[in-house]
Amino acid sequence: MLRIIALDIGNVCVRLTPNRCLESLGFAADAAIPVEVALCIDKMERGLASQGEWLEVLRRHTGMRHSDNELRAAYNLILGEELAETAAFLRGRVAQGYMVVFFSDTSRAHLNWIYRNLSFANIVTGGVFSFETGAKKPEPRMYEAFEQKYGIPELYLDDMPKNIEAAEKRGWNAVLFNTPEILAKIPVARVSAGSDSRC
Repeated sequence: MLRIIALDIGNVCVRLTPNRCLESLGFAADAAIPVEVALCIDKMERGLASQGEWLEVLRRHTGMRHSDNELRAAYNLILGEELAETAAFLRGRVAQGYMVVFFSDTSRAHLNWIYRNLSFANIVTGGVFSFETGAKKPEPRMYEAFEQKYGIPELYLDDMPKNIEAAEKRGWNAVLFNTPEILAKIPVARVSAGSDSRC
């Protein structure tokens, strides 16, 4: 039986730094994201809006001051430094025979950045993403899509309490990632040699 670790991305793999994005676009670091921009990002993360549509909205709200490449670069500044503790934890579990998969509300653009820049992306074997399912956690469709593809994971890490609660209601072993130190407290048993069937 394959033992699966389901892994959120934001604030679990990398720190989220939306203030860097806002500052690079000329907004105050503590400014609220314009409502139309936030709604379009949500649609893009659900696979319901193209990057072109998102760029058009962003151009309007930034006074046409930036090139499309600058806008894309600013959007990727939301993704900050990776969490070394997560990297070490996952490498250790993969060495023990675990399979790690992403389970994330994200856009295709941010996922591309993750695969290019995350040092441990090479040990992550696939995933379930909001832009593919048309839903976001804690909506049931996300969890259903994961279970259909991978079964119930042995461990699920996420920084959002509402997502953890939804997972626990489905019988998942879900751990709230509110600090990297939580990883040291997670008992995860070694996978037995030769186990290769999915749950």
